[in-house]
Amino acid sequence: LASVTEPLSTVATTTGSNTWAVATSLGQGLQTVGKPLGSAAGGLANVSGELQFI
Repeated sequence: LASVTEPLSTVATTTGSNTWAVATSLGQGLQTVGKPLGSAAGGLANVSGELQFI
């Protein structure tokens, strides 16, 4: 049984760490994309705020 379960746990561990690496890099990519979007949204809010005073 050990000869079957050991490779399985190795596969599970490898899959888990690979999935984590992919999720982490995806998350960082989303942050990289999200920051300029957040800045753009902030700029729009400033512009609309100034327009209200006119």
